[in-house]
Parts: sequence; structure tokens; C-alpha cells
Amino acid sequence: MRNLVSALIVGLAVVGTAGCGAAPQFTTDRPDPSVTPAVTPAVTPATRSATPGRPPVRRPKDLDLTKIDICRVVESMPRKQLGMDGRKGVPDDSTIFPGSKNCFISGIQNNLGLQLTAVVGQDAAEYVESVIAESTESEVDGYPLVVLEPDRPYDCFGVVDVHDGQMLHISYGLNIPDDDPVTPQATLCRRIPVIAKAALAALRG
Repeated sequence: MRNLVSALIVGLAVVGTAGCGAAPQFTTDRPDPSVTPAVTPAVTPATRSATPGRPPVRRPKDLDLTKIDICRVVESMPRKQLGMDGRKGVPDDSTIFPGSKNCFISGIQNNLGLQLTAVVGQDAAEYVESVIAESTESEVDGYPLVVLEPDRPYDCFGVVDVHDGQMLHISYGLNIPDDDPVTPQATLCRRIPVIAKAALAALRG
């Protein structure tokens, strides 16, 4: 089942640079008010509460994102399977989530980019409720996962609830939306759980 959620989903804006080994970079800073919303029911019964008045959240173990190197997590991804090249991750401060760190890798030949953000100071459930997107809830290795599918066809997002007031945000999509090759959005969204699973494995170390 799918329900309606409100507000904005952060978009995937791409700046591509080529030559001299420079990788394209994108940010998730551009809001897209045209996204169509919907969400599915809650993931599982839960055992701990992230926010007063909210149902408890079940997690196998809390993962503190304030103590991790997000580029190490990104570089642990199955990069070839996800269409990435062998470049190292590019770290940056998040402008969408103040005080949080993100890391980007790209696949120039496949026109794909992947960014993970170790979000602190933001509850996952509250964030998902503030997003306008077609959303599907599930879990990966016991952690709640929400896949966010915007109307625009060139990217897909994911949110993994790993800790009270913290979440892993996944941005995966085309580096250049109007360039080739084009990976279908359905394929991008199907890969979000693969990315989440690999990220959780790295986080649990």
C-alpha cells in the first residue's frame, strides 16, 4: 500500500567535469516541488523510540554516524555492479543536512553517480514525512529502509534508519540527466537496497 506524504524531496543536481581524472559531482540541494507523493505502511513492530509520541523503531544495533568515515563506506560499495568506476570517494559537507558529511563517487562511462550522506540531527521518520515522493518501506538486515522515487526519471533515493536522530541518506542517479547512457529509474530504485546492504555491512565493520 502507498500513502501520501508532504513537502519537498531534495533533488539530484549534477555538475560533470571530464579529463585530467576529474569526476563529475552532484549535490542533493535542489528542491523539486513537482514530485508526486505516496508511502507504504510502517516497516515492523519496534522496540525503541526515536521521537516522543512516535512508535518505537526496531534496529539490530544502533549505528552512530558521528564516528564513521562516510567515504570509507562509499568505497566499500560493489562499485562495478552499481556502474561506478574505480575513483576514490569525494568528501564534502552537506548543505541539506547541516553538520553532516557526504561522499560521492561516479561512473563516467555509465553516466551514474552515487552519494551517501551520514545524516546527524535528523530523525528518519520525520524526514520521510517531510518528503514529497512515491515511497516504499521495507528493511535491510533488520534496519528500516525507505526508497523514495521522485516524478523525474533520472534518480532515486533511500533512507536507512540507523540510530535515534540519525539516518543514512542515499542518492543514486544519472550524472547528466539528458546524456547517454540512461539507466531506467526502476533499475536505480531496485539498486537502493543493494547499496543500503553494502553500506550497513561497512558500518557494522
